[in-house]
Amino acid sequence: MLMQNRMRTYLASILTLVLSGTALGDEVTLKTGKVVKGFIVEDGPKSVRIETPEGKTERFRREDVESVAESSEIGSEELDKQLGEVDGEDPSALAELAKKAKDAGTKGWRLVARLALRKEPNHDLAHELLDHIKVGDTWYTNKTDADKANKELMAKKFAEEGYVRYKDGWIKKEDKALADKDPKAFTRDDNGLFRETSEVMKEKGLVFLGGKWIQGGTEEDRRDMAKFKELMGEDIWIHTTKHFRLYMQQYPPDKVAEFGKLLETVYDWFVKEMGKEPAHDVFRGNRGHMWVLKDKNAVMKWFANYRNRFSLDDQFKTLLDQGGGNVHADGILIATQVPNQSSDIRNQLVHVAGHFLIFWFSPGLKHASWLSEAFGHHAEHVHLGSGVVNCSTLANYDADGGKAQKEFATKDAKDRAKGLVRNGSDEAFGILDKLDLNALNGDHLTKGWTLVDWLLREHHDAFVKWLEARNRATTEDSVTQALNGWSLEALDDEWRKYVKSKF
Repeated sequence: MLMQNRMRTYLASILTLVLSGTALGDEVTLKTGKVVKGFIVEDGPKSVRIETPEGKTERFRREDVESVAESSEIGSEELDKQLGEVDGEDPSALAELAKKAKDAGTKGWRLVARLALRKEPNHDLAHELLDHIKVGDTWYTNKTDADKANKELMAKKFAEEGYVRYKDGWIKKEDKALADKDPKAFTRDDNGLFRETSEVMKEKGLVFLGGKWIQGGTEEDRRDMAKFKELMGEDIWIHTTKHFRLYMQQYPPDKVAEFGKLLETVYDWFVKEMGKEPAHDVFRGNRGHMWVLKDKNAVMKWFANYRNRFSLDDQFKTLLDQGGGNVHADGILIATQVPNQSSDIRNQLVHVAGHFLIFWFSPGLKHASWLSEAFGHHAEHVHLGSGVVNCSTLANYDADGGKAQKEFATKDAKDRAKGLVRNGSDEAFGILDKLDLNALNGDHLTKGWTLVDWLLREHHDAFVKWLEARNRATTEDSVTQALNGWSLEALDDEWRKYVKSKF
């Protein structure tokens, strides 16, 4: 099997074109005169589809198309200039340019990688950039086809090496009798070979605790667990994932590993929500440290022992003392909290992950407390469902030393927002944006979450552009630049119109 059907869809039709030395991309000219440049992914009798540098695929009916032609450009000013400086007939030069563009976060790099495949359908680097999967000497564009091909390849290999069929895989002849006697002693690995369970599980980084195979701590995790025991006189389980590090008391290791998987799901969702590539590093090489300790006394003792390690100041201590131990440090990825007994600990973890992600995606937002709360609530709502009480009425202190009534639930937020608009009692955005975290009340949280929900639904690309613009401009200037030229007052008005018409 050579290239699979999905690869043929966007390659076969293109390979029928006779390319000149300077032709790199494609362009579709409509009968209206509109010209769209990019990369043709389908050129059929009924329709034409072209992918643009922004990653969007536009589809046109054949009767609306004037012509489909070669082009010296792909429609990206930045990449078209660079394409003009490389040999367009050299697939390696194109693939290297695609890699450089991908590393720089330049939109349109995928099209350049596909241009390389147009010149050489089996170019390894171009396929790797596009996350295609190689099995043997063949590249596959989707995991299903690759898994099927790999299964067939491994079956042939195992048969040649003298293995025998066992359940849905293969096993050594000498192990079959033992496996029949004790099936749990053997586990199927990723290649379909049944081997001793302990060997397979250890290769996956699992350890056997409490009668279960769970994701084990790293060597560093184990050292830190011993250090915590030495300093605090108590046990803790530490679990490191790709982007987070959990330190949790009173939760079994298998649950902590489960929480870690949930947080990675939140991370992947956020990157996709922001329109970034899966490999985008929001935390810039850091990890999100989340400490969940059993009570406030443990939190304060932890601060005394760990303040130097994490460079925590007296302000952090004050917040711990006032807030009961649900605090995250400004500028670094660390949160310390006591489990809220009235809700699932997952809500607290996901909420803090939302804080981390929005702050590090756009550092200019670190003082926009309403937005960090809104993204925390948004993450909870997406991953844990509606109806969860995201904030409680526990004591939190605002700038004047008073208590802010923070009770809020996404389940009721839209009705609550409609009431605020009807009564004319919602906080103006210009004021909301300046409020301290602990000064936010439930009505503020309601407007914040519904603002984010609305903007992501109705103005997604502009909203992301605004989040990024906050690193370079004031609140009002960034809103005007990104959101249709709106002023802060116009943003309020448009939100109110949406609430009245949709909620």
